Amino acid sequence: MSSKGKQRAHYLNQNQKLIVDVARACCAVFSLAKKMESDIKKNIISDFYIGCECVRVALKGCILNLEANEELFGVKEKSLNIYKRIEKQWQ
Repeated sequence: MSSKGKQRAHYLNQNQKLIVDVARACCAVFSLAKKMESDIKKNIISDFYIGCECVRVALKGCILNLEANEELFGVKEKSLNIYKRIEKQWQ
């Protein structure tokens, strides 16, 4: 039984790390997108915005998952607020 508890804790830890890594990657994409937005050609700008929307959805999913499991993961409210602020900038 104790091995199952350890294994569960290990998987939960991996899950939390993956979610935070995805959220950080989304933030990095938004940072790059801001820099590149003015250089995008007019004929593909809609594709650019579709890609940004996909990244925004992924970030929103990370935020919702971290909020739902905040007690379980022990995620700091500060990091959640950073992700929420970045997500709001791209709405």
